[in-house]
Amino acid sequence: MSHLAPAQKAKTKTVKAPLVKPELFGMTSEPMTINRPKPSPERMKYLMQKHFQKMKLPVGIKNTVELVRQGRVERAMGR
Repeated sequence: MSHLAPAQKAKTKTVKAPLVKPELFGMTSEPMTINRPKPSPERMKYLMQKHFQKMKLPVGIKNTVELVRQGRVERAMGR
């Protein structure tokens, strides 16, 4: 890309959002987590299948690992 004139190069700049103090909102700085019991293994299996169906993915973790290996992480994450 050295043949491009400097003016033609796309300038990207990250803009930092102003830091908001969570204390102002009466929140703790910890991320909110909902305390719910972990599903049983059978339920977990079912939930995963449902999740993979929703993402239109072949069912199973192995496939996700493969996708990640191929650099298709976004697809694996359902993005």
